[in-house]
Amino acid sequence: MGHFGTLDPFADGLLLVGVYGATRLNQYVQKEFPKTYEAKGILGQKTNTGDIEGNIEKVASPDHLKNCSLEDIKRILSDKFIGEYLQSPPIFSAAKHNGKNLYEYALKGEAIEKAPVKRTIYNLEILNFEFPYLTFSATVSSGTYIRSLFEDMAGVLGSIGHLKELRRTSIGNLQVNDSEGPELFNRDKGMTLDQVYPLPPIYLDSSDLKKFCCGNSVRPSNPLLTSGKSFWVYDEFKSLIGMAEIREDKVIPVWVFPQNAVS
Repeated sequence: MGHFGTLDPFADGLLLVGVYGATRLNQYVQKEFPKTYEAKGILGQKTNTGDIEGNIEKVASPDHLKNCSLEDIKRILSDKFIGEYLQSPPIFSAAKHNGKNLYEYALKGEAIEKAPVKRTIYNLEILNFEFPYLTFSATVSSGTYIRSLFEDMAGVLGSIGHLKELRRTSIGNLQVNDSEGPELFNRDKGMTLDQVYPLPPIYLDSSDLKKFCCGNSVRPSNPLLTSGKSFWVYDEFKSLIGMAEIREDKVIPVWVFPQNAVS
């Protein structure tokens, strides 16, 4: 088993868990699925972790924001971070340095500062402002730290800050509210790979399927396939067999897995 994206200890929300061969889907989820969070931060305090569980390192009263309205805050922040955004991971994070998590160094008193990495902010919506608390929603590329984003937002407001609450509400089209629903999540079976990561289908007959399952490329009877694209491969009974890419009208195996390893 393996999870598809770490949640901070103080946070809650949607966490995808892969079972058996489904863990291999992680690389696609991390690369292609944006994540949406709702967060509440407090202005005027900085902690060493960027969240409420850390030690307060600095206090600075943001009196200049006391009389700001929600619309004032929206005007300052809403378009400021949209698009590509350079961000360094917090020293208390699961980002790696020489094969170890940064928080492992930080817990021993060693602060490892990593070079900024390009991230993308797809949407930033300011939901509420009741001084000194600011609530917002952000849709971001994988690997974006909302703690660091809020610290940067506080900086634009001429202050400092840390997160008080954090909830992951979606990963791609998968919503946290659906994680309890029988329509999309069956507690006995889970979601299949093609539900989590929809791709066009290819159906192979028994002869081609045998070659495919042995790791060989095949040329299917239906040539109307787009080169360079990924497809899910099914047998004649619509059972999911693996993933393939199309190159020069050939179906090239990417994954081949047993039928019981697709949830």
